[in-house]
Amino acid sequence: MVVTMQYSSDLATRGLLAFRLSAHLYELVWAEVLTNGIAEYIVRKLKKVTVDFSVSPPQWGSVSEIDVATPSGLSNPIVAYCYVLGYDFENDEILIALGEWNGSSAYLESTTVKLLAVKRDFSNVTVLHDDLFSLVQTAAADATKIRSYAHFMGYGGKIVGALGVYANGDERSVVILYDGSVWSAVRANDAYDYIQEKVEPIWDTEDNFIGWLTEGHGTNTQFIKYPELTVTAKPPAGTLFTTEPIYDMLNHKVIFIEWGSATGDTQHVLVADPDPTDGYANLTDVTPTGTITDNEANSIDLNTVNKAHGLIFSDGVNTWLVFVGTRGGIPTDKTRVLKVDLGSYSDPAKYDVIADPTNDDRYELRGLCRAIDPTSKLFVPSPIFVVLPKP
Repeated sequence: MVVTMQYSSDLATRGLLAFRLSAHLYELVWAEVLTNGIAEYIVRKLKKVTVDFSVSPPQWGSVSEIDVATPSGLSNPIVAYCYVLGYDFENDEILIALGEWNGSSAYLESTTVKLLAVKRDFSNVTVLHDDLFSLVQTAAADATKIRSYAHFMGYGGKIVGALGVYANGDERSVVILYDGSVWSAVRANDAYDYIQEKVEPIWDTEDNFIGWLTEGHGTNTQFIKYPELTVTAKPPAGTLFTTEPIYDMLNHKVIFIEWGSATGDTQHVLVADPDPTDGYANLTDVTPTGTITDNEANSIDLNTVNKAHGLIFSDGVNTWLVFVGTRGGIPTDKTRVLKVDLGSYSDPAKYDVIADPTNDDRYELRGLCRAIDPTSKLFVPSPIFVVLPKP
């Protein structure tokens, strides 16, 4: 089944953060993504707007912007491929890593990468770290570049970062830590030496913050405990490919979705309880079997479809886990956006394809979208997500 959304709007970005100001009023913040004809992810400004979701269609306010290129000191600042914006819950700041474009790559591939903090009210931009590559080399001396991934999240005066670190063509697993006064890099390769891609904050059942889980390439998930900042390898059992953690703030669960197979392997959905010692516990396999059909008559195998870029989305009535699907019956190089009722992951009848208001379902979920209550310092379901047409 294909579910048609009722509303859409155009934003040139890759992911965004939505801040809940009241029951139906949100502030959206995004990095305006530009192209220079080669690179697709040049960013010079962050933008924000308030959106009132109590009316239909939602009422958008005036857009404001802030220059991040000038404070960065970079000539052609370029952002990561997937996960662009992070957030520091303690300082109410947007975290964004910018690299200097290397002159040929379509995406971030650089030895000059800086971490910036932008006040959510757009009053100030600070360079938090001006040489992440040199920091990386303290943990991986043979590193030659940072590529594709650079994502940071902060809480309680601490910051954790995930980077795509390479030594020529070989991957290096490095996690960045800030303890409130000192920056450090950790070679997180106890399980595998595969790159780190994303950081996901998690809370316990009483909404106490307990740490961060990473999306590590090739099941190389790490748990960074709060406040100690100890780094522990935690590959989800039974998975073979990259497993992405998503925090379910409504049920206080950690959801893992898996992507990476090109040959029809099972791509799992797993659910666990948050655990303050190990990050998660009681991991349960809830991978669905069965098929759903898109508007192009493709039969999508829910067991083998790659599952990535997940978020908890709510339209005010329904709450879904939303993710991008590739392969598994979807033609190569094409994608679809899939959704499932929250908590019903093993039931194929609860899965659908999402289409835009014109009933076009040829889209890719684009990057990380998270919604935040800045007052309670908690994740909340997102009222919006970003997609890219995939003809």
